Amino acid sequence: MRQNTKQIGILGVLLLAVTVCLSVLAVLALTTAEADRRLAERNREVTVQTYTQEREAQIWLSEADGQMKSGTVLAELPGTQTHNGITLKMLQGGENEAFVIGLTDDGAGSYRVVLWKPVTDWAPNTDIGTLWAG
Repeated sequence: MRQNTKQIGILGVLLLAVTVCLSVLAVLALTTAEADRRLAERNREVTVQTYTQEREAQIWLSEADGQMKSGTVLAELPGTQTHNGITLKMLQGGENEAFVIGLTDDGAGSYRVVLWKPVTDWAPNTDIGTLWAG
């Protein structure tokens, strides 16, 4: 009796290698697409929060402008603090975000915006695990 043995030729090995390579590239493409989606989502959240804070700051400035036209002194605007001649208003945004507005009095009931800035309270990660002390 003859045994029926099948031999894999060079073409079969090449086809197997190409299949494995394409499979690995497909998995990498899917992983990259998912990471890009997560990054885009985070970017969207930050952008929405930034523009929401900007809008709230513009609304506050409009209200402050109306109060100043009705005779309120810049330093007496509610919720403000004055440092070195600059009246500051901080609008809390998210957990670590705020928007700071700084105004100076130009006289005759007018003002100048000297600070218009989103601020993030950043704290470094101090938990570095157990590193070798040397």
